[in-house]
Amino acid sequence: MKQITRREALKLGALVGGSLLLPIGFQYRSQAVTAGSPQPTPFSDTRS
Repeated sequence: MKQITRREALKLGALVGGSLLLPIGFQYRSQAVTAGSPQPTPFSDTRS
């Protein structure tokens, strides 16, 4: 079995921690895109 060095363990921990935080960053980015832009009015059919 291969021994894991401290440097490899820190690299792995940083990789795992970053991958866990990545979806949170995308979630906040998607909300920030529509923060200041005007939203379109919903379509309504008045012919009925």
